[in-house]
Amino acid sequence: MSDPLDSKGDATASDPWPDEMPEPYGPPRKSSKRTVILIVIAVAAVPVLGLAALFAVLWGTRELAHIAGEFPVHTVMAQADISAWVGLLDAYALDHGGAYPDSLEVARAWEADGNEWLDRDLSLIDPWGNPYHYEPSAGPGESPLVASWGADGVEGGEGMDADILSTTLLDDFD
Repeated sequence: MSDPLDSKGDATASDPWPDEMPEPYGPPRKSSKRTVILIVIAVAAVPVLGLAALFAVLWGTRELAHIAGEFPVHTVMAQADISAWVGLLDAYALDHGGAYPDSLEVARAWEADGNEWLDRDLSLIDPWGNPYHYEPSAGPGESPLVASWGADGVEGGEGMDADILSTTLLDDFD
């Protein structure tokens, strides 16, 4: 049998596990306290940074809501719904000799019976979860009133509780 070490004591081709690594890899390093400390710091930093990011997102959301008037997306959604309701009610009136329906449910049923006026279903409930208020027109030439009473669901109010009226929306376009 041949000796697996050559005359210099290096591993030969028959020895797959040499005592020393070849030159590009260098000698094996010994673990140090510094490496352990760095790993502990990195593992501890991940949850701390995660909590900091969560706090920043939540704080930022509250600040943006406060700056923008407290959840304006609900207001914009209600305005879009009310504008769509007014359009549907006007289409209903054109089809019924100028007479508006007695309720939003009647207009919605008319549209569902094949009078496709919108490409989406209109909700009878506003973004705050309250029913839309509807008053048919009082006479010829008058538009009906479609309203959301805001977040509190009660007529009147400011901020998120402010009313959104179809008559006000129509005045804004004139």
